[in-house]
Amino acid sequence: MSEYWNPQMETMKKAELDEIKLKRIKAIVSYAYRNSQFYKELYDEMGVNPEDVKTYDDFRNKITLFRKDQIRDKRVETGDPFGTMLTIPPDQIERIHPSTGTTGAPTFTALTAEEVHVASEPCTRLAWMWKIRPGMRLLSAIHFVGFWGWWSTFLGVLTMNKLGLNTELIAYNAYLHLFGFPTARMSLGKFKGDWALLPPDTALACINEFAKMGKDPKDAIPGLKYVTSAGEAISPKHRKYLMEKFGLLDWFDAWGCSDPFTIAGECHVHDGLHAYSDYWTLELIDTETEELLGPGERGEIVVTNLWMRALPFIRFGTEDFGEQIDETCDCGRTHPRVKVYDRASWVVDVAGKKVSPFSLRLIMERHPETEEASFNIIKDAKKMNILKIKASYKEGITKDPEELKNRIAGDIKKELGVEAEIEWIPYEQLHKTLHKITRMVDLTKEG
Repeated sequence: MSEYWNPQMETMKKAELDEIKLKRIKAIVSYAYRNSQFYKELYDEMGVNPEDVKTYDDFRNKITLFRKDQIRDKRVETGDPFGTMLTIPPDQIERIHPSTGTTGAPTFTALTAEEVHVASEPCTRLAWMWKIRPGMRLLSAIHFVGFWGWWSTFLGVLTMNKLGLNTELIAYNAYLHLFGFPTARMSLGKFKGDWALLPPDTALACINEFAKMGKDPKDAIPGLKYVTSAGEAISPKHRKYLMEKFGLLDWFDAWGCSDPFTIAGECHVHDGLHAYSDYWTLELIDTETEELLGPGERGEIVVTNLWMRALPFIRFGTEDFGEQIDETCDCGRTHPRVKVYDRASWVVDVAGKKVSPFSLRLIMERHPETEEASFNIIKDAKKMNILKIKASYKEGITKDPEELKNRIAGDIKKELGVEAEIEWIPYEQLHKTLHKITRMVDLTKEG
């Protein structure tokens, strides 16, 4: 059976992909300027003429980027829930999906029926990459109910039909939080899926809840073979740990940005997430200066959706922190890959150094007592002298919590170059949203 759903497009020569990308960039920029009040005003204010975009460098240097707060401001100013971005009459909208609201008031994405159909192609490529095959039963454990609507478009009827699956087998959506865990556990155990959509923090919550019940995750969710996770980057060590706990053949990471309806996913090589450049264009910018960055550098990810017309997103700052890889993957796919680490706003300034939760996770996971990397970074000032951490450890194997604290603080000093202050607290007392651990608790915004 082929490695690829669409071999021609997934392994296309880079020069040919670049031609397709540039053609679609020119088309979407021109279309948005002519049909969206938001883009007409934005480009006119910046003195930008879409006709000046002749090359990809023109696009990156002449077309201004924008951010979610600009949409929110337009909503307040005009009363339009789409912030004047919409290019079609509202009665032509097939689906409306909210963002998760991670960085503020949720914004909305609108799709026509035709766009839902278009989205099914890259989604099917990813589903095939994640080893979803005809006859499988799929489970979901996304804990944001509104956000499941976003995923259901990607993993919806069109994609499932393309894969030859009976869609009656996929409607078991378990929202795993403390109030609904018994129901979720029963659903996950009863329907015995082959593949599951399961965020890493939710997986840890499952492990903890199953432990209280004296159950092994392998027995609680029997027959599970593959998992795709989203919502937080997963490290190689953490992947191995979760695969062993659930008895899996593989665990794939995915990244999605709800506003520009963008998704990227890992293949079996696990060296970055494939982002299909015939559907999306990704760039990197410096988190402070917004200067363009090159491959291998780390910065904020900027997205352009090349297929959405109802609500175009052109050079949208995602507020996600990562890096891009342009080389062909060992799996043979030629499209760019992205490694997403954290929200850009979660990167804290400690003694003049930038520290991300992901870099701290890599250190915590190396120690058996904290291999689940359950922690909060506490930001109590815009610039801090000491990295402040609240974390939990495994009581059954931790002989000396003070020694463990000194050991981890020593690694942080050696690898990140900053002093650390660690406070041990029970897992239940960590700051969370439902089961999702809040990696950076910003006290500077409280009150």
